Amino acid sequence: MEKGSLPDCVLSSILSLLPIKDAVRTSVLSSRWCHLWKATPLRLDDAVLRPGNPDRDVGPWGHWTREAVTSIFASHHGPIETLSLSRFDSSALDLFVQSAVQRGSIRQLTLSSNSFDPFASHQLPPSLLNCDSLHQLSLHGCHFPQLLPPSIFPNLKELSLSGVPLPHDLFRILLSECPSLETLRVVYDSLDPVLSISSPRLRKLVFRLLHIKELIIKDAPNLESLMLNFDHYTTKTVKVLDAPKLQLLGFIDAEFQGLQLGGDFFRPSDNTIH
Repeated sequence: MEKGSLPDCVLSSILSLLPIKDAVRTSVLSSRWCHLWKATPLRLDDAVLRPGNPDRDVGPWGHWTREAVTSIFASHHGPIETLSLSRFDSSALDLFVQSAVQRGSIRQLTLSSNSFDPFASHQLPPSLLNCDSLHQLSLHGCHFPQLLPPSIFPNLKELSLSGVPLPHDLFRILLSECPSLETLRVVYDSLDPVLSISSPRLRKLVFRLLHIKELIIKDAPNLESLMLNFDHYTTKTVKVLDAPKLQLLGFIDAEFQGLQLGGDFFRPSDNTIH
């Protein structure tokens, strides 16, 4: 059977599985392919657009990548399901994120602001906080606005944060006001030496903890997996007071002082239970 005799739904599936470069090249073969590509759900990672080394994002390559993403957004009018943007300035990130959110179909989003400027931190637009199609979000070098709506990320299930300022109050809001959040991966740095977690919905928690001396899991009735990595400069104690469904507890760095599970206290130095 020739490709031209295949139904549109099959051709659209083929296009959706191709890398973005190949999909764009294929779309110029005929007006039919072009029409189908423009309506096919878009999965775009800007790193694959960079010639040669994908980390080359300065100078002409950075400008070229921005122009390439802009051109794709302008020519593709269908839904955007997956979008990964790295090392753009705030104005470019805002433009692309707003366009993706407005189409109402973005499910997976990865944002990383310009890593070559340590003082650059992209503020998330309000439209993203209220996006009801978003299921997975990964942020690096971004920050939340000071004023948050009463409910954020209504259908978000997975959230990954690194290089994101997280005051304790904001962290508590993320746990309490994301009604569908099940998986949280976070690099957490705080001046407060004690971090207390209460979340009725979280199932998986992965922490890289900096300057935290004590972690307390107070109320996590659905938590099934807890993975922890501490820095090397603080005394670490972990207390899991109420997590009845916990099945996996892992320490990437085992240099901790004590572990409390319910009423039992473990000291790794002498392998005793108190």
